Amino acid sequence: YRGGIIDFYSPLYSHPIRIEFLGEKIESIREFDPLTQSSVKKREKVLLSSRNEIFSTRKSGENLSPFFRVLPPSLIILDEPSGIQRQMQEKNYQKAATLKRFLKNASLYLSGFSEKVSWATSKRPLSLSFSSLTSYQGHFDLLIEDIKSWIKKEYKIVLLTPSPGQGQRLKELLQEKGIEAPLKEKFFLVEDSSFLSIVIGDLRKGFIFKEAKQVFVTDEDIFK
Repeated sequence: YRGGIIDFYSPLYSHPIRIEFLGEKIESIREFDPLTQSSVKKREKVLLSSRNEIFSTRKSGENLSPFFRVLPPSLIILDEPSGIQRQMQEKNYQKAATLKRFLKNASLYLSGFSEKVSWATSKRPLSLSFSSLTSYQGHFDLLIEDIKSWIKKEYKIVLLTPSPGQGQRLKELLQEKGIEAPLKEKFFLVEDSSFLSIVIGDLRKGFIFKEAKQVFVTDEDIFK
């Protein structure tokens, strides 16, 4: 800055910019050659940006490439290595302090072993084995094949839907495949004699209970 003139260099322009003032009023804005000090181009306005900001025009943006594209693939860049080293030292100190706190009271307390009770020994141990279902993802024919296979093995099958409307839709789809299934809002598996039922209920994921010969299939298993 000198007198009534301000010169500045901006990455947005190919030449430095000179602004001439008449008092507090701008008299002219122009690009100039720093070697000859002669005017190159007059401008009506210019964009002033912070020195730590970079603006790109539409024209210059077409020639820009991502920073990492020009780097070799095996290169490792450490941003502020001293800061990374300081963080590593702090973490190591925290780990050492934690270990030191545990070693200060170097005693290990174990819970007592469970006492064996002779009168509670079962002659017939009960094993509960559940297996998850694979999602059919809308492949209805695969579900029909599994239903027929389960019925042959005398499994009780429960198709769970979140609403009566969804249950009616599922019932109609089964009827199109020649399979009848009652739609029930209340269901008690022990009392039900049918092998296949559609029940209004909310269950996220279906499963197979092999020991009891029961299968639960959810609406989400079928259509998602």
